[in-house]
Amino acid sequence: MNFNRWLALLIIGVLACSSASANTKEFLEQCKRALAITDFSDIEGPQFLAGLDMGYCYGYVRGLSDYATGTEPMTSEQLSSVQSCRPEGVDNRQLAQVIVKFLENNPQFLHLEQTTVAAVALNRAFPCD
Repeated sequence: MNFNRWLALLIIGVLACSSASANTKEFLEQCKRALAITDFSDIEGPQFLAGLDMGYCYGYVRGLSDYATGTEPMTSEQLSSVQSCRPEGVDNRQLAQVIVKFLENNPQFLHLEQTTVAAVALNRAFPCD
């Protein structure tokens, strides 16, 4: 299976996760399994599951890093436009649906940095009151 098909399966798996958050111990274990991947030629069985862990861990870490880096130079007023308060029970699939719908309805933002645009979409859907 080529890498692009593997990556597509990985993304689908991550988006299909039912929980929007993992506890720290689970997150540690997922990242440890992700870091143990050295060979992408066999993605069946445990290697496939480790690939899902890799997508979750690396995606989570990268998203957090991008958000932290992107918001660092913002003023308090600017920061409030990208903060969101996700209600309990909202899963990753719903978060992705919110961002996709926002981008489809606002194509004028497609050229902007993805982290900021995704944060604005979540802010509009789940504002902090």
